[in-house]
Amino acid sequence: MYDFILLDINSVCVFPGAGHLNVVKTLVKTGANVNHATKTNSTPLRAACFDGRLDIVKYLTDHLADIHIANKYNNTCLMIAAYKGHLDVVSFLLEKGASPNEKANCGATALHFAAECGHVTIVKELLRYGAHMTKNENGMYGWSSPKVIALVITVFG
Repeated sequence: MYDFILLDINSVCVFPGAGHLNVVKTLVKTGANVNHATKTNSTPLRAACFDGRLDIVKYLTDHLADIHIANKYNNTCLMIAAYKGHLDVVSFLLEKGASPNEKANCGATALHFAAECGHVTIVKELLRYGAHMTKNENGMYGWSSPKVIALVITVFG
């Protein structure tokens, strides 16, 4: 079974549960489009962020992968990395200029996703980069869940 899908010679969508950096490098060197989007507007970079593959994230961004491309639900690379608990990827994306206050269609930000999943260090990192503690007006991933309230108490004492 292959751990990547080659869509055509000019575009590739890498699904790194595999995380074969050398395969990604080979595909990029042969002209693969690092910003190729699937039908749901997911990109190779988003897949690398999902799996916490900082090595692949760095390589793709070094080859002009756009950290600002969101999927069809307006979920960004930063949001998925925050949700999955990948602090190194979150930090890298923030350093590259990812907005911690971008909202998904459900109204959630990276901070909402990280808080809901209990990722204290990521919550602190997002706040350090200017994430706003706002209520999700859509009711999803809101500040009222007991898990989030407990996390906020942990972060702020």
